[in-house]
Amino acid sequence: MLAIAGMLLGSVCGLVQAQASEPSQTDRGPSDGGQADSGAAGNQAGTPAGGQTPSATRAPTPAPRPQSAEVTAAPVGARRPLAPGELPPVRATLFGGFEYVFDSDVQGRTGSVSASRADLGLNITFPVNATSQLSLDFTNVAVWYEFDPLPLNTQQNSEFPLEEAFEHGVTLRFSQQVDETWSYFVGGDVNVAGERGASWDDAITAGAIGGVRAQLSPTFSLGFGAIVRTRLEDEALVFPALTFDWQLAEQWRLSSRGRGVSLTYSPTETWSFFVDGVFNSSDYRLDDDVDDPFAGGVVRDRRFNVAVGTTWRASSRFLLTARVGSQVWQEFELLDSSGNGVTDFEVEPALYLALGVELKF
Repeated sequence: MLAIAGMLLGSVCGLVQAQASEPSQTDRGPSDGGQADSGAAGNQAGTPAGGQTPSATRAPTPAPRPQSAEVTAAPVGARRPLAPGELPPVRATLFGGFEYVFDSDVQGRTGSVSASRADLGLNITFPVNATSQLSLDFTNVAVWYEFDPLPLNTQQNSEFPLEEAFEHGVTLRFSQQVDETWSYFVGGDVNVAGERGASWDDAITAGAIGGVRAQLSPTFSLGFGAIVRTRLEDEALVFPALTFDWQLAEQWRLSSRGRGVSLTYSPTETWSFFVDGVFNSSDYRLDDDVDDPFAGGVVRDRRFNVAVGTTWRASSRFLLTARVGSQVWQEFELLDSSGNGVTDFEVEPALYLALGVELKF
């Protein structure tokens, strides 16, 4: 864990030196609370995407508004207004992070669990025309669990079968600004998550989202829609999607972030501070080529995190986010290869630390 964190910090220092003096014409501005909306310390940046809400279920970046025919001089540091007929540039964001959850006791039985997560992803946004855009996300997550020890108290008398898992996802989203008030968005994703050695074709889930967004005032927007998501060894879920962004005051913002909410205070353009709460969910397919009674089964990891943190904008292209918080609730569920429940248990609240980086091109 320390080696990974050292490598990440070394990369941060090099990126800051390389990017701090560069102007940017493609800066998207800070995402919710200055945190990377795509994932890690994501989903995740800000907090790792491992276990983060699948990216298709996140609120999409609003489509660009219709451009005025009049082109005026932009303030220093602001994005240059587009000329008539000119499309916004293609934008790319590389994001990554690392998170460590400290050891915590399992409720009602002997044993404890800790976890480390790391993620790396890329977002590319393509303008379609002056009022619409496509967004493509690639996410990769690794998670390492340490159960010490955790007998399952079942007839098989085995220990918990998951130690290391991976997750890879691709998301495509489209959004269009209809007029000055209304826009709509649609999207879908494909995700593969499982233990090393798991059958990939049995580890695939998919999701779709669609909805509308209204800019009800210069400081408040509200979006709503529906999400459909398949699950490993279970029926698909259908649930409502709600997004909002509320500029409470010049330096205060309350906004949705995936399956969570973030309150942000930004005293300067360089620094912001936030408190947030986020629900995370992951399903992992187990290796089916081992001598284990649960081979080919599924582990579900559900948790709710609350944290405080800060984001440092070293330049218009580089962001660093650090946070400390509590994993206030976590539940594991183990299913066999037929989808039958084997056992489930909750974990006591645990301290966690996270670091995320975001580099914009």
